[in-house]
Parts: sequence; C-alpha cells; structure tokens
Amino acid sequence: MFSARLRRAQLRFPDAVPEDINYRAARRLDRALLARLLTGECTGDT
Repeated sequence: MFSARLRRAQLRFPDAVPEDINYRAARRLDRALLARLLTGECTGDT
C-alpha cells in the first residue's frame, strides 16, 4: 500500500534520505531545525 502511494506521488527524488542533505552555506539550512523536524517532535508523533 505504501509503495503504491509512493509511486502515485511521483516524487522528484523518491530515494532521498536525510543523511544526504547538503548543508553548504549557500543553502542557508538550519541544521538544528531540520534535526528537530526529522524527529517528528513538532507533529506530536513522538
């Protein structure tokens, strides 16, 4: 069921993983914020 939804979503990078995030300065990504978002803490799913 999940794989069917994943195919229907037509994601640009279906194999993307958090470990591959590029944090170089030009992107101005907040490492701490992304780490918090990845825990699910902000969604109440913890």
